[in-house]
Amino acid sequence: MKNIVITGASSGIGLATAQVFLKNGCRVFGSVRSEKDAARLKSELGDNFVPLIFDVTNGADVLAAAEKVKQIVGKNGVAVLVNNAGIAVSGPLQHLDIQELTQQLDINVLGVHRVTQAFLPLLGATRDPSVPKGKIINISSVNGFLSTPFMGAYCASKAALEAMSDILRRELTAFGVQVVVVQPGPIKTPIWEKARQNINLYPETEYANALKMSAARINATEASAIAVEKVGDLIFRISEMRRPKTRYLITPNRFLIQIVRRLPTKWVDFLLTASLKK
Repeated sequence: MKNIVITGASSGIGLATAQVFLKNGCRVFGSVRSEKDAARLKSELGDNFVPLIFDVTNGADVLAAAEKVKQIVGKNGVAVLVNNAGIAVSGPLQHLDIQELTQQLDINVLGVHRVTQAFLPLLGATRDPSVPKGKIINISSVNGFLSTPFMGAYCASKAALEAMSDILRRELTAFGVQVVVVQPGPIKTPIWEKARQNINLYPETEYANALKMSAARINATEASAIAVEKVGDLIFRISEMRRPKTRYLITPNRFLIQIVRRLPTKWVDFLLTASLKK
């Protein structure tokens, strides 16, 4: 039985991914932040789901969770670590409180670092040849390479994750541990409602009109978002691949995104800022 660790398993991509792995006979260790969520998921997902109660910003709790997993899996190790836990802070950088930016980076960047460090020995990043070599799958975003107005904090966190993933992949070749990045575009998750709430925090600023248009775009984008189960299926397929690619883009407008990312920067600036001037 393969052992899988997924952070942020209470909803969205994390929950969908846990369900796919469990359906395929794996044991899933899923992180949640409350006893209530732990009990709910244990009841819903069954005996092969093991809840880990920790916040990725709490280093001591992350280490304790890794030790708990170690005691259960022993020399079998962890086949896949899915770094999924994250938040999206939105709003113009000109007015974004430093504490919000700090929280964004602490969860989406430092949180991944804490979890990865804690679980690397169980993934085979050790001189002990008896521990099987695993995979790390980091959940980034289209915004890891395409930075959009009013999503500066989130874009910065995902760009950092992209760089961290490249370095981890190169450093961990010495152990045979693979690192793969999944870059979702619009996915049907609760993140959209949170984005709308944050956008509404700046009604008296000079960005008020642009933010109203941004809220409308959020609604339109959410309507065209793809099912979260498709991301879970992709993550499972990657876990089964012997030689996966370094990155997988999954978005409903994949062809358009591929074109935009190849345009000159000034052209992209024009496309993304035209509405700000209205």
